[in-house]
Amino acid sequence: MLNWLEISYTRAILGTALLFAAIIGLLLPAQNPVRAQDIMRIAAVVNDDVISIYDLSARINIVVAASNLRDAPELRRQIAPQVLRTLVDEYLQTQEATRLDIVATDSDVEFTIDQIEQKRGMGEGGFNNFVRVNRLDREALLAQIRAEIAWTKLIRRRLSSAISVGEDEIDEALARLEGSRGQPEYRVAEIFLSIESVNQEREIIDTAENLLRQVRQGAAFQEIARQFSQSATSAVGGDIGWVIVGQLPAEIDA
Repeated sequence: MLNWLEISYTRAILGTALLFAAIIGLLLPAQNPVRAQDIMRIAAVVNDDVISIYDLSARINIVVAASNLRDAPELRRQIAPQVLRTLVDEYLQTQEATRLDIVATDSDVEFTIDQIEQKRGMGEGGFNNFVRVNRLDREALLAQIRAEIAWTKLIRRRLSSAISVGEDEIDEALARLEGSRGQPEYRVAEIFLSIESVNQEREIIDTAENLLRQVRQGAAFQEIARQFSQSATSAVGGDIGWVIVGQLPAEIDA
């Protein structure tokens, strides 16, 4: 997920035994009290930072509530590995942003919360009510928001210094637009789950199929994309935009 920016980082230490322990510890619903051993037990180590079992459980609670998933022990078991991978990537992103002195200010966070309330039709104070009703860890949710803001700032900084559009490219884009006039356009969104090794293939496919079932049963596609997708479009709920036939990869275009 980070390679396209060519960021140098140390991969997280993510042992199978630790991951298994994490999944077993996530079968309890969000209403259960925090246990001291969950705060201390380690799910993953990301360079100098530790992701505890409690951190992982708190994020799964957020994912379930925000995406309107049907909470069940089996669901938690299935999504735990993907949520943990997302957390690991998020920690790596935050570490890189910190290294570059990029931070999410309090005003950034307040603005983002206002945007969330508007987009979800919550009304003023709806964010805090959402946290309270679903018994979520507010600090865990704010940490996720800060991480997303910092990473977005980092990407903008990198892209603003790297992108240079020439006249030929502008002419080519205009020609494509002219050539596609009158053709049907389709609004496309995605949830991208990467398979980093053959051993993960079955697990990732099962997760994808489960998320698809959840969407068909009424779960919020945009929130699932935001929580699970490993594409840059996750920041906008998986929205790719309007496309015409031939613009997407052949296996999708078909």
